[in-house]
Amino acid sequence: MQRGLEKGSLEQKLQLADYIIYHLHSLIEDPYGNYLVQNVLKLNDEAKNEQIFKEIAKNFIRLSQLKFSSNVIEKCLEPSLKMGSGASITKIFRGSFDQDDYTINRELGGTTDLKQRVSFIVQKLIYNQFGNYVL
Repeated sequence: MQRGLEKGSLEQKLQLADYIIYHLHSLIEDPYGNYLVQNVLKLNDEAKNEQIFKEIAKNFIRLSQLKFSSNVIEKCLEPSLKMGSGASITKIFRGSFDQDDYTINRELGGTTDLKQRVSFIVQKLIYNQFGNYVL
């Protein structure tokens, strides 16, 4: 699948990307699957990146603290990725996606105050062995 994402035609790459996004929940935490997700991000397809961000937003704290998924989160932070007007890490920080991270909502009551949300995220990640790389 990784070779297909690297060497396939654009149509093949986008079909593979759809399959990978459909199985994102299991692939993002997998030692090898997380590379597939990172390669989908490298395609710089705004619609695909938006789909990935929407899924990540649901469990941002937990995914940032896990060994393999934290690599995907780091990739999401790269300025070279096309996020378009709809998807960006700022939307996750603001809680702008429909299904916001449960941990953040539970602790902060669904606030959209950026300063308060970022402070909470930093507290959750700074001392975590993988989360600190995300920061």
